[in-house]
Amino acid sequence: MTGFCNSLKLFAQTEKEHINLVIQPQVLIPTSEIKETNGISFGGYISYENPFAEKFRLLISFGGGLFKGKKFELNNVYDNTYPANAFIQLRTGVKFFLTENHLWVSTLLGLGYSFKNGETSFGFSYSPSLGYSITKRFDVAVRYDATSYKNYSANGVGFSLGYHLGN
Repeated sequence: MTGFCNSLKLFAQTEKEHINLVIQPQVLIPTSEIKETNGISFGGYISYENPFAEKFRLLISFGGGLFKGKKFELNNVYDNTYPANAFIQLRTGVKFFLTENHLWVSTLLGLGYSFKNGETSFGFSYSPSLGYSITKRFDVAVRYDATSYKNYSANGVGFSLGYHLGN
C-alpha cells in the first residue's frame, strides 16, 4: 500500500502548478504525399496538462483538422478539386521544460482517424514539439505532426498558439 501511495504522490499537483486545459488553434503545412492533393490544414486541439514531477507534465490531447483539397486540371477543365481530408487524433505524452517554465519540448503518441473521399482509416500518430511559454496564459509551438494510415501518410509541420485556461 505504501508503494501505491508513493506512486500517487508522483502525480500530485505542486502548490505552484495546477492542472491546465489548453486550447490550441493550429495551421499544418503538409510534407508527405498528401501535399500533392491537399493544401494547408486548419484545425486545433484541446489538451489536458498535469504536472507530475519537477519540469514534467503529463499531456492528453484531442483534436484534428481539415486538409482542403487542391484544384487541378482535367481535360482542359480547371474547376476540379481533390477531396478534402479531415482527421481527428487522440494522443498522450509528456512535456519537459528546458528552462524555468518557458522553453519546452514534448512528444505525443496515439491514434489518428481519417475521413477522405468517403473512406475512413485508423492510424498511428506521433508529434514531437518545441514550444515557448510567452506568459502563464499563452504559448507558441512548432511541431512535426505525423499519422500513418493504411494507404498513405498525413504528415506536416504545424504552428500553434496555445491559450491556457488553468493556472
